[in-house]
Amino acid sequence: MDTLVGSLIISRSGHDKNHIYVVMEVESGFVYVVDGRLKTIDKPKKKNIKHIQVVNNKPEDIMEKIDNNSLRNEDIKRCIKLFKQEHRCEAYI
Repeated sequence: MDTLVGSLIISRSGHDKNHIYVVMEVESGFVYVVDGRLKTIDKPKKKNIKHIQVVNNKPEDIMEKIDNNSLRNEDIKRCIKLFKQEHRCEAYI
């Protein structure tokens, strides 16, 4: 399950349905996700793993910054914005 860390996901259930996040941590049955805006690195959202869909497995720039422990909220916002532009995604940020 730790293979999800750094992946872009879309929430498929709850009040944040269709919201794009980056997975920061994985626990048994749950993931902690951030979007860099409302859900920051300091306060990630706990999300049931059944309620997410992986849409892009590990963008290189995000993984590099996670490995170096230098990931910032601005990096996450930029990654999500680029993904939405590339895929003409109508999901929320």
